[in-house]
Amino acid sequence: MRSMKVRKARPDVARGAFALLPRTLCLVTLSLIIAVSHAQPSPTLDLSFSGDVYLSDVSRGLEGQTDYRQSFRTIRFGPDTEEAEAKPEFEWLNEVSASGDRHVAEHYAAQIGLRRDSFLIGGQAYLIGQMEGEEATCMMPPSFFEIPPTITVANMTGFHSAQLVSDSEVVNGKATARYRLDPPTNARFEEGSLQGELWLALDGGYLVSYRIEGRMGEETTRWEYDLTPLDEIAAPDCDPAQ
Repeated sequence: MRSMKVRKARPDVARGAFALLPRTLCLVTLSLIIAVSHAQPSPTLDLSFSGDVYLSDVSRGLEGQTDYRQSFRTIRFGPDTEEAEAKPEFEWLNEVSASGDRHVAEHYAAQIGLRRDSFLIGGQAYLIGQMEGEEATCMMPPSFFEIPPTITVANMTGFHSAQLVSDSEVVNGKATARYRLDPPTNARFEEGSLQGELWLALDGGYLVSYRIEGRMGEETTRWEYDLTPLDEIAAPDCDPAQ
């Protein structure tokens, strides 16, 4: 039986091969990172309740996020006139902010001049209410309470889908993709008047902003939403004894 000779690898060649291994792994890892960071957003969004985005739950996808403010505004305009632009007949503002263990929900109804704020600072609740032109009143409930997520009424418009317009826009300090909402069929609004756009975070897929408008008879309703950075939530100056 012929003996089989095994040729030993030269030490310098072996060292060179192993030296290239970390560099190769780094290049592969970098390629994967680049591929993920340049992943294209979906060309079409499903706006149903179980879809990609649900317009009436703007808090979806914000789990784990901190230091943010959500602002939602509903504005209703009366009929336009030749002499002046339409003025708001109704304006309602709802803001929810979160920063660590500090949360605040602010509500303002412009048509009646009512402001109502709910604070939760380290487990201590504060409720503050104020009518325009009057002194603010505050309460410190003894029990812990949860501030609910921001729920909007934009889904009443009936949008079901949206199409990608731009895959790279910076809105409210976030890298986003812009989508145009597909016109829905909605008998409550003037045909063809419902329109809107939304901006979706590229990293996280949550809503950063939207602008929606529709016309019912002589009235136009506008819905606006924005997610913006938040620096700090200060404890309110609240003393129920005063």
